[in-house]
Amino acid sequence: MTNLFKMFLFISSYSPLYLIVALSILPYKNFDINSIIQDKVDLTVYIILIVLFILSFLPLVYINKCECNDDIVSKRVSRKNEETLSYLVTYIVPLLAIKMEEISTLITNAILFTLIGFLYVKSNMLHINITFLLFGWNIYEDELGRIIISKENPDYFIRMERGNKELAVKQLGINIYLHRK
Repeated sequence: MTNLFKMFLFISSYSPLYLIVALSILPYKNFDINSIIQDKVDLTVYIILIVLFILSFLPLVYINKCECNDDIVSKRVSRKNEETLSYLVTYIVPLLAIKMEEISTLITNAILFTLIGFLYVKSNMLHINITFLLFGWNIYEDELGRIIISKENPDYFIRMERGNKELAVKQLGINIYLHRK
């Protein structure tokens, strides 16, 4: 998997944030589209949020269409969705403190977002993605420490283990696999 795809996965992991931030900075009382267009900072922030929100769905399109042409046998598979929720609380909450009128908070949050993105890609944390959970994908880990992203429920993996059947997968990263029937 390329670093570009990993970057898109990182962008997609924040898709709810883009929508939440856009809604939180929208001037509801005196909403005027012309004033947003004329204010260069507001317009730039809204354009960036819209572009990031659209880009965040590219990995989902890919994982729904890619071929799972590798096979693995997994034993003792357990759910790992809680890591994603921990990630959400730890990193999204500080980014919600954006104050549009203060350029320093925009710059600080942009630097924080970039740093988190760099660490996300370098640490191979591709499976920690709230967007996966929102679209019905679950995160599992087997006894060998391999991460499996799948829409299947835990019982499916028990049946596969009992039958000693292989899972059709697509490798997304080091020890990270996508499983789709």
